[in-house]
Amino acid sequence: MISGQNTDTTDMDLDDMSFNGQSVNMTEDEDTMAVEAHVRALVLLEDALKKKEWLLLDREIEYEKSQELNPNCPFLHQQLVLDLSHKLQEVQLLKNGDSAAETRVYPYPDSVNILLGQSFWESEEYLDEGSRPGALILAASQILGYSENILDTYGAGTLTASDICAAFETWMNHNGVYRNGIYTCCGEALRDSVCEESSMSHSLLPYMNESDETDLKKATLDILCDCQKKCLLVNLIEKPQALLTLPWFPIITTSLVQELIDKLKQVKFKCDTRADGMKIAYTDPRTTNIIYVGNLFWKQKDYLSRGSRLGTIILYVAQLLKHPHIFDGDTKDITSETTVEHQGSISPRSLKETLNKNIHNHNRDPPLPLKNCTPSNIGDSHFSKSETYGKHTADTICAAFEIWMSHKGSYENGSYTCCMETAPYSVCNNSVMRSCLSELQSCLKDFV
Repeated sequence: MISGQNTDTTDMDLDDMSFNGQSVNMTEDEDTMAVEAHVRALVLLEDALKKKEWLLLDREIEYEKSQELNPNCPFLHQQLVLDLSHKLQEVQLLKNGDSAAETRVYPYPDSVNILLGQSFWESEEYLDEGSRPGALILAASQILGYSENILDTYGAGTLTASDICAAFETWMNHNGVYRNGIYTCCGEALRDSVCEESSMSHSLLPYMNESDETDLKKATLDILCDCQKKCLLVNLIEKPQALLTLPWFPIITTSLVQELIDKLKQVKFKCDTRADGMKIAYTDPRTTNIIYVGNLFWKQKDYLSRGSRLGTIILYVAQLLKHPHIFDGDTKDITSETTVEHQGSISPRSLKETLNKNIHNHNRDPPLPLKNCTPSNIGDSHFSKSETYGKHTADTICAAFEIWMSHKGSYENGSYTCCMETAPYSVCNNSVMRSCLSELQSCLKDFV
């Protein structure tokens, strides 16, 4: 029950409650805000229980064991959320008469009173970091005996009350916005709800089978190491002005490939087998070394080419290295549509023929895009090719391997028909990238 009317402190044993401050009557607006926050907190807890399959641990699973999934994530048991809901249904909300006081709860596990300070009324209305519903979940956790932080002594278990609050306000909360009656991240219509596509959900997904992970890592590392052996990479270009005479192509440096190799060795894979089936793969900004793969990932091609599993891994390792999908400023990413979704199409043979024509044409065409369209930045006086070389997006890095370095022949009878390479997970000595780099070397040699 929430009280905004009968809060006379003479009815309470203040010595037993041991709090600093005095409860006073709430205004009508404050009472309305408190009631709404109370209802929202209860609805959020109920929604988490409805979505327990994606957001909560089974009671039987030990909390310490769950930390193997993601040591930074505050996993919650179903029973804990149920206990929070029951406790919040019993509490009485009181207003602290000290205007400088923070929201607080009486430090006794059996208390049913939550004293609200001035910061409560100034908090966010809906679930978010520093929200009113989150504050009530924090208080209910303390009533259950969880310490506010790890330094307190009366807490229960490994979790703290702050962890439990963060589980809702940060880890289970929607990443999208509520627009036109639904959340943009997951399509949920309930305004006061938690998200099945949240970071908590991603953290609870199972790791990939160890043998599959080992095979994928080894194959991708073979690709990255092979491009080093075949000299399809460049070091720092001392004369970047020479690049202005060339059609655009993705220059991949030795240092970038080494970064990809080092990061891939740290990466773990998790499987998202949920029914939507729309995601090939993705990363979560809160997890620095995890790539999540969906059901469609396994339907991609085995060998390196457009729409391959190995190219997908390279793309998302690049994302983990903080390479964006678009360049900063006005310069657009001309390969944004060559990601693992592979929208549109282009013939590799046509691409190579066009490139060769450009290379041998002194009146050079504009920078060559990776798709049959004209980048919006062509002809823009503020756009400099020499400045964009080396400023890769994750997509251009992926395309460099899937399109520019990959074999154009098929792998038959133990070798590729285009160059007779016997290693199945390799790049091609006769690739488009080889032609580009040969022309680059010529330009650098002749450039004055």
